[in-house]
Amino acid sequence: MRTKFIIAICLAPVLLTSSCRISSAPAGPTPLPGAHAHNDYEHDRPLFDALDHGFTSVEADIHLVDGDLFVAHDSDEIKPDRTLRLLYLEPLNRRIHQNGGRIYPNGPQFTLFIDIKTEAVATYKVLSEMLAEYESIFTTFDSNGRTDKAVIAIVSGNRPRGSSLC
Repeated sequence: MRTKFIIAICLAPVLLTSSCRISSAPAGPTPLPGAHAHNDYEHDRPLFDALDHGFTSVEADIHLVDGDLFVAHDSDEIKPDRTLRLLYLEPLNRRIHQNGGRIYPNGPQFTLFIDIKTEAVATYKVLSEMLAEYESIFTTFDSNGRTDKAVIAIVSGNRPRGSSLC
């Protein structure tokens, strides 16, 4: 397992190493607000390693290939079984439904950073349509304001700035 697992994005950084001990109650780990798994998909168990340690934020870099979104840092690392849906969206959806609408029972909102690595407009269009399939779990924004849900998606990288898609 890689040791670059954690980047903290809070005032009290969290650093997990093999010598760190986090007790896990039977109901699961204690959520650690601000604990972020940068390039989470590079770990042995993407998403699940972070969740097992109480992380409340992960990052997935995405590439649009043949109409699907694959998770990898670089295009030469793309593998057929590593899609955004399989690694993140479906597991998050299942966990939220098992935990009464949250990632962690009574826990904070979870953040999924999605970094677009391929062409902005086409990739964002597919991403937007895919996230809409999971609207029951994602925070939404519209003319009436913000509706909070279990997960907030933050899109970075090649965003289609100024496009009618955003």
